[in-house]
Amino acid sequence: MGFKSRTSRCETNCNTLGTTSASRYFHVIKEKLRLWLLSQEEWTNQLVLENIQDPFWRHVAYLGQWLSGLYEGYNTAAKNDPSLSAREMFEFRLLQATGSVADLIKVVDKTRRKDWSSMKPEEILTSMLGNSRSSALIKLLPGFEEIFLGHCTWFRYESTARIFKTYDLNLEGTVNRRMTFSSYGGNLQSVDDFYLLGGQLAVLQTSNDIFNDTLYDLVKPQSLLTWQRVQAANLLARGGQEWAGLVSRHSCRFNFSRIDPQNNGL
Repeated sequence: MGFKSRTSRCETNCNTLGTTSASRYFHVIKEKLRLWLLSQEEWTNQLVLENIQDPFWRHVAYLGQWLSGLYEGYNTAAKNDPSLSAREMFEFRLLQATGSVADLIKVVDKTRRKDWSSMKPEEILTSMLGNSRSSALIKLLPGFEEIFLGHCTWFRYESTARIFKTYDLNLEGTVNRRMTFSSYGGNLQSVDDFYLLGGQLAVLQTSNDIFNDTLYDLVKPQSLLTWQRVQAANLLARGGQEWAGLVSRHSCRFNFSRIDPQNNGL
């Protein structure tokens, strides 16, 4: 996986992580993020070992194997390609956590939290627009004969190296073996998020700010990151209600809509 996608993965890393890590602040926060993500990975691996017969945790294990394959494949290619430089595992973990990083920074560094009560309305609006990245529209026709859905993503210019991906998987216990989604090089999930799943299930994310920053004190490494929960739910859910139940397991935060035409519901 990482071997074949090495060029697009490098573009994503150089653009997204490269511009982020160039800031003086990121050098200060980087080690805190590293320790938090490492602790989260250790907890996840332990839960996988204890619950490997549980389909949910088995699929979380699959995701960990994908990430290891991405890391090993890319660095194998980098050994024989002078245009590529070797990357540490932390960068791959951070890339998968792209959708959670803004929140994680506020978890590990309280000085980055906003004092919403002291901000003017226009300042709040500017902050919301600057930190958001997507919106979704769901339209059900009056006669219930058709449902339309749309998704829009906006983000920084350096994140325009994009890929529209299709996964066709043959894994034990997987319900939705085929999924199509918008994404980026080196990412094992959409990030936007926009998914069309094999069982006629669609998943869309909308941006939603947190205005009670004390909630960040409740976020612990003993939880699953958004990309892990969402992809496990995508692979296992037979319908919208089951997807919602799966994605809420060991949650730190999420804001998604799911469309389930088979059961006429959202």
